[in-house]
Amino acid sequence: MLDQLKQLFEESGFALRAHEGATERGPFKCVSADAVAAWSIFKRFALIPADVDGDYDLLLFQWDAASLDFRRQIAIFEDGEFNGLDHTFCNCFFGGSQQLRNVGSGSLWSHELGTQGFFGAVEGSEPFKACLENPAAAVTIGLEH
Repeated sequence: MLDQLKQLFEESGFALRAHEGATERGPFKCVSADAVAAWSIFKRFALIPADVDGDYDLLLFQWDAASLDFRRQIAIFEDGEFNGLDHTFCNCFFGGSQQLRNVGSGSLWSHELGTQGFFGAVEGSEPFKACLENPAAAVTIGLEH
């Protein structure tokens, strides 16, 4: 799924550069650090069908005093056996803005909201609103297993 996320970023005009020591899983740094555009791209990525049951394809929004993190978690099965979770991520680093420090840290999963409900909950959240008023210092994408 990382290749699809990379392609969406590149089609949207974002140049991606591999971090030193990166593997094919990344992380890749976006040359332009635009968190709002990154969220828009991530939403398009979240709508790409995955070859798993919906219970095994979840979205996660996490935040702390320095960053917003959007993830798509997909369960991996080999020969019918569970083989772990892949997390395709988009991290927007803000360097610790006062507004993000004020909202603290937390997370939000899509499993009870559905995809569109999740999008609305993220966009209505205080951490997301805080990012609209503060430019990101860096945006990275990658895959963790």
